[in-house]
Amino acid sequence: IDIRGAVDKTAPLTIVGKIDTFGRELFLDIKATAKGIDMPTFSPYSGKYIGYAIEKGKLSVDIHYHVEKGELRAENNIFLDQLTLGEKIESPDALSIPVGLALAVLKNSAGEIDVHLPISGSIKDPQFILGGVIVNAIINLLTKAVTAPFTVLGSLLGGEELSEISFAPGDAAITAESENRLKTLSKALIDRPPLELEITGRADPSHDPEALKHRMLERKVKVQKLAEQVKKGQATGDIDEVELMPDEYPKYLTLAYKEAKFAKPKNLVGLTKSLPVPEMEQLLLANINADVNEMRELAEQRAAAALNWLVEYGGIPSERIFVLEPKVEVESDAKKSGSKVEFSLR
Repeated sequence: IDIRGAVDKTAPLTIVGKIDTFGRELFLDIKATAKGIDMPTFSPYSGKYIGYAIEKGKLSVDIHYHVEKGELRAENNIFLDQLTLGEKIESPDALSIPVGLALAVLKNSAGEIDVHLPISGSIKDPQFILGGVIVNAIINLLTKAVTAPFTVLGSLLGGEELSEISFAPGDAAITAESENRLKTLSKALIDRPPLELEITGRADPSHDPEALKHRMLERKVKVQKLAEQVKKGQATGDIDEVELMPDEYPKYLTLAYKEAKFAKPKNLVGLTKSLPVPEMEQLLLANINADVNEMRELAEQRAAAALNWLVEYGGIPSERIFVLEPKVEVESDAKKSGSKVEFSLR
């Protein structure tokens, strides 16, 4: 087969390959390309299956179909340029999904949709209709773009998981792995201006409390060093910039222990008893609360960390990002940690 022509006299079309229609079983191996087909002509189909006419857009396809021993394997590379939906059409077969969101996920900032749709099936199946298989593949793609948008975005951007980022137990600092995901997520959002991002910070009562207590203890110790530096005019009050040297730790831990408001062991004359570092740590940790309120605050800090990174380093306008109510709950899968931030799109 070697066919050269045009669709609607304007879009170049090429079909090349081999076909054997006289063998015991159909053999077919063809490749076809068409570039720049005007899409309003497809409005009868779009109206039926997605509930909208097509106002404008151009379609280019690059496909490879192989049929052998009754099995079809097909690769469909579809490129849509400036696809714009027109009037709504009532159809009982139309998708009951927000099609606008699906297109916003798929379409980049240049108004282009570039997708790959593999198709396979048995042509011996009496229910097999190639047109129906293609339509179902497109419908499944649109549905997935709404129900699992980050999976679709990840596949378009190299397969990376973008629906969440993880944190170390008890911590709200962005890790290197999370930073890489945020970079990819930022690229996807910059390339898709209509999309807005929702952020939900989470804390896990089974993983976070003990680590959070140690983090809170470290901050209490750092506060003592910071207070000393402030008195000497050596610091401006940013606790996160305070570094504790190993030889300094016992000194500032002792100050934190003395300042803590709980009953402490006394010596024979009734004064607070001097204790080794491990015992002071143990008493301080036992008297640090890491209950629901602290867990909620940790979840909020994680959401804020993700928001700040996306705005400051990712270049995403804050108007496109919304922080939702934090969640404090154990993961349904006990092997997984709920120390994370989850993303959703709208």
